[in-house]
Amino acid sequence: MRSLSGISCPCIESLRMHHYFDNFRNMWDDVYRALADPQRRAILKFLRQRPRPAGDVALALDLGASTLSHHLKRLREADLVRCEKRGMHRIYSLNFSVLEDLATDLLDLRITEKT
Repeated sequence: MRSLSGISCPCIESLRMHHYFDNFRNMWDDVYRALADPQRRAILKFLRQRPRPAGDVALALDLGASTLSHHLKRLREADLVRCEKRGMHRIYSLNFSVLEDLATDLLDLRITEKT
């Protein structure tokens, strides 16, 4: 248990843990919301081949610049894609660790249901 000015305080530790789990839950909410949109799923499928500049994504999926920007922002907020600035271009790539965690989370639900 942590202490505040030398005084042990279980209430503060409980609040910290609650805040941690709220942030964790909000992260998954962002992921599921991002994945709910078919255009965002198409962007993820396109990026699984290799990292791509935003312009390539827009051309391949026939998306306007503002529409693509909106979807990429949501995907970045959910940490599903990463963005790297190279010169004048922004290169987007999948964040495989979040996708792997998502797959594990979904499989855990299935395993829990069977037992």
